[in-house]
Amino acid sequence: MIWIKGFFRKATTKVYFFVLCFLFIGIYLLNAFTNYYTNLLNNVFRESTVLYVVGQNDYYNTISKYKSIESIEEALIFTPNYECKTLAREGQVIQDGATSSIISNIPSEDLLRLTWEELVAIRKGNQIFVLPSDELKGNEIRLSFNTQRYYDVPLSTLYDKPLNIIYNSTEYNFVIKEIVHSRFPEIHISREKFNEIKEYRSVYAYKILMNSYYDAQSILKKLNEKEENSDFSVSLNRVETRNGKYDMNGLIEMTGILRMVSLVATIVLILVFCVIIKNIISEEKERMRLQYSLGYNKNQSKIIAFIELFILLILVILMALLVSALLIMWIKDSQNISLELFDFSFLAQIVVISIIIISTFLLSLKRYL
Repeated sequence: MIWIKGFFRKATTKVYFFVLCFLFIGIYLLNAFTNYYTNLLNNVFRESTVLYVVGQNDYYNTISKYKSIESIEEALIFTPNYECKTLAREGQVIQDGATSSIISNIPSEDLLRLTWEELVAIRKGNQIFVLPSDELKGNEIRLSFNTQRYYDVPLSTLYDKPLNIIYNSTEYNFVIKEIVHSRFPEIHISREKFNEIKEYRSVYAYKILMNSYYDAQSILKKLNEKEENSDFSVSLNRVETRNGKYDMNGLIEMTGILRMVSLVATIVLILVFCVIIKNIISEEKERMRLQYSLGYNKNQSKIIAFIELFILLILVILMALLVSALLIMWIKDSQNISLELFDFSFLAQIVVISIIIISTFLLSLKRYL
């Protein structure tokens, strides 16, 4: 106990204490802001983005291991049948980029009607996602899409009209049961019909909802590395919400900056902590020699040093946590930003890393005794 009291009475120990407190407070606040904006990004991502995966290989097991997956729905990929005039075709002009000459000119309809293009989920190949529904029977079909405009021809007039779509060059005939608003374009058919058509599928397709932007980026990267087939498609489709409070691109940029700054700050903290621990041990070498002359062995001296450094670490964390909590409450009241008050997972990581550093220096301690 005498050795520990003497350690904390030293002026250098007090200086190290305040330096570490300052660094820990900065790291803790950075982590709180990073978590706050990451959660905002994930909330906006969850509400406005869907992940589509289409390929000749089944990637269900690769995808399903992510904890941020909210749902995985198996789908079939249909293509529009423009010969079926129940739906219109969007006007389109394609020009040559070099000469500006018109390559293709598809005139728009005279009347504003629901178009095939509004049901396309993936623009590459005009792919329509078809999902099973237990609410539909026989050849009934439900059209779902994000309604963004007024139609001259009311959507209700399309009920009970025929709709023919193509799968693997085969035309399938359905009857429109209903048309509903949804975040993403898709078509539902009866599960019985879905399973019947699935027997002839040539590709695997999934509609995936996730609640983590960065997990989705990880999936995109892994699947694109695995698949070399040109027919393979993995894409994030985003729907811009009309009343969105936060801009997703802005949140992506903000979280990216905060994550980078937090990483750099953490590396700086670890380096400074290593230097401080090394300096403390260097300053304590005379005391350790005195302990050795009084009958202490090397292990006992190391245990005393470990206790001193561990107590210093705990005091630093407690002080930093107290000051950080007061600052977070002030930010919450003055700026209306709900930062997380206590991040026990982050604190546990700090403690574990610090103990590893302290133990490493003490275990390698030979020349001081």
